Amino acid sequence: MTRAGPSAVAILVLAALALAPPRPASADEALVDLLRADGQVIVMRHAATDRSVGDPPGFRLDDCSTQENLSEEGRAQAHRVAAAFTARGIPVGRVLSSQWCRCLETARLAFGSAEPWAPLNSFFRDRTLEAERTREVRAFVSERPATGNLVLVTSR
Repeated sequence: MTRAGPSAVAILVLAALALAPPRPASADEALVDLLRADGQVIVMRHAATDRSVGDPPGFRLDDCSTQENLSEEGRAQAHRVAAAFTARGIPVGRVLSSQWCRCLETARLAFGSAEPWAPLNSFFRDRTLEAERTREVRAFVSERPATGNLVLVTSR
């Protein structure tokens, strides 16, 4: 398996570590050891939102009141992510987030800070952006972090 292989596993399993009920430790130990060792790229979706609101037509990225935002449960989930990383000693270096408020809030609650990064923005309403944004993200993550883990928080 290439170096990218374990990171792909980390991407898919990380949220389960933080949000799932406790499980036998042996099931998670290899992943936690990998994440403790630095240099991984962790991609996570924003925490739970109030899905009854949705993003209305004409929403603005610079105005959270026009967007679907985190619910109280979503904020609790982000806090659980923070607690899981701290309890397991998983180092976090840089945190990049989609510019959407729900992503930024998830990242800030879970990791303390986040840098907005447009390539992580949703292309749900404009699929013509998909190839370009995917290329940008792939190019960026091809250089692994020297210290800590790189966390990317995105939507859907």
